[in-house]
Amino acid sequence: MPDFDAMRKAAGYFEGRHDFKAFTTAKKSKSTERTIKRISIEYEGTRAYIRIEADDFLHNMARYMVGMLLDVGNGLKKPEDVRRCLDGENVQMSLPAESYGLFLVKVIY
Repeated sequence: MPDFDAMRKAAGYFEGRHDFKAFTTAKKSKSTERTIKRISIEYEGTRAYIRIEADDFLHNMARYMVGMLLDVGNGLKKPEDVRRCLDGENVQMSLPAESYGLFLVKVIY
């Protein structure tokens, strides 16, 4: 079972306004800064639920964020690696999470 406490600690680094250029495959974007308003991690039985609320998402941003959180939960990365990536340090990025487990729940304008 993944270490959900470590995943929650790592998720805390995502909250707030940060430059997510390490977490996207977008070739061109005016700005890669985004604000994560809230991120939660819960589990029930064999399922984990990671909910991310943001002002906007870059291409593949959520997939890379979840991939990093899964690597933290499985002991392949440390929670602080998230902060280091957001600070622009050269950290080996995790693979993006598979898209079949990700769902867009709501868009608010």
